Amino acid sequence: MSLQSRHLFTLFLTLHPAFELGQTPAGSRRTTPYFETAAPQHAWLNQIVAVAQGGRRPGGVEYEVFEIL
Repeated sequence: MSLQSRHLFTLFLTLHPAFELGQTPAGSRRTTPYFETAAPQHAWLNQIVAVAQGGRRPGGVEYEVFEIL
C-alpha cells in the first residue's frame, strides 16, 4: 500500500503476517510492517524493524506501529 506524508512524499508500506504471541482482540491482527521511501526526510524508515497491531475499524483501517530497538 502507499501512503502520503504531510510533506507530500510517498511511503510504501508492506504488511507481513506475524506469528502469534498471546491473544489478540477479535478482528485484530499482528503484523510486521516494512517501509520503503526515497524521501530524505523519511529515509530512516527504510532501516527500522517494527511490529504492529490493528485491523479494520469503522471507516477504515487502523494500526499501532512500534519500532523494535
